Amino acid sequence: YPSSHNSWNKFYNKLDPEIVTLPDLLRNYGYDTNILLDTTFDQPITNGFENVIDTKQTSVINELERLEKSEKPYLLYIFDHTIHLPWLLNREEDTQFPLPPLPEKIAADVPLNLEDYYFKVAEYTTYNYERVFKPKAIKSNPEIFEAEELDVEKVAALFDQYRKSEYTEIRNLIDTWKPREQSFVVYFDKSNKEHVNFLRRLYQRQIGFVDNNLSAFIDKLLSQPWSENTIVVLKSNHGDEFYEHGDIGHHNDLYNELIRTPLSFMIPKTEPAMVGVKSQDIDILPTL
Repeated sequence: YPSSHNSWNKFYNKLDPEIVTLPDLLRNYGYDTNILLDTTFDQPITNGFENVIDTKQTSVINELERLEKSEKPYLLYIFDHTIHLPWLLNREEDTQFPLPPLPEKIAADVPLNLEDYYFKVAEYTTYNYERVFKPKAIKSNPEIFEAEELDVEKVAALFDQYRKSEYTEIRNLIDTWKPREQSFVVYFDKSNKEHVNFLRRLYQRQIGFVDNNLSAFIDKLLSQPWSENTIVVLKSNHGDEFYEHGDIGHHNDLYNELIRTPLSFMIPKTEPAMVGVKSQDIDILPTL
């Protein structure tokens, strides 16, 4: 728990090096330990892993094929960040997973794919930079903010650079939520059931997209002879709310919509069963 591992807020988000993590434990038993994730932002979750692999450089299936050739037993931790507000896909993925019907009375310029959404975030960040960047950050980057004309790409890149870690975010940014809110959430009326249900369907569509990719991964794994000696754990680190408690997405609340999440173990030669007790992330390491 935070009282013992010393990782409990934005200023103290690094684990005490004396805390033994799952990759530490398995590495001591000869395992090859790997984590696959988007490395755009610093993630304390990478602590203890020998190999940190960027999803922008390879796919889950390719990484699985690489590990198949390993002579050592291995741990592959896949951290997927897909299911997050605004629950949109890119244009290419839209053709495979069509959008749900748009509700009535919605603005024509609402972003409906990630490319359009990120462009709107970049525009808001640029033309409202004094609401987004702290004065110190503005003063430290005169080549950007004192130019004759603001460059959207440069301002957006600086915003992303400061968001890369919570330390630089706290020092340089006033608000990281406002650009996302003004680029998507403001288009929807939380008192309109059709609008809220549309957001829920976007969320469900993203879950379907991830489920489709996960299915391909599981099928590939089960086709291998060593699958009989492999445990798969599926977990989610949070849920999202859709104004059940007056907010959208997830923040620092402890409502059931946010904390009741899936935890499944696929164990060879074991009969399926439901465990009827409260479980937490802290239970995963000792269970494995």
